[in-house]
Amino acid sequence: MNKKFLLPLLMTVALFLVSCDKDDDPIVTNPFDDQSESSDAARSKIVVISDLHMGNDLVYSENVKHLDRLEQFLKEVRASETIKELVLGGDILDEWYVPTRIDTYGSGTQADFVRKSVEANK
Repeated sequence: MNKKFLLPLLMTVALFLVSCDKDDDPIVTNPFDDQSESSDAARSKIVVISDLHMGNDLVYSENVKHLDRLEQFLKEVRASETIKELVLGGDILDEWYVPTRIDTYGSGTQADFVRKSVEANK
């Protein structure tokens, strides 16, 4: 009686192993390349970001808790095979986004302030 079930069991296991050997679905790690397919192989997507309002000091910046995700997002855009262009729509760095209690220029110049803003948000 056991021999009747042994052959079908072995065949089933063999078919299972053979079917698991080939992966027909491509593994896509970049979310931009997974969203939709382009009609051609060229980069065709344009991504627009705006209103990040990154300020001079990360102490009072609105998006401190999202900086890691922003960095990940920018790396995904750079690595994407389908994104043609990243558009910075405006208000990426904001000089005005400073609480009134802060000495905006900190005894420096406006150029120093802008350099500090850029350095703080690299």
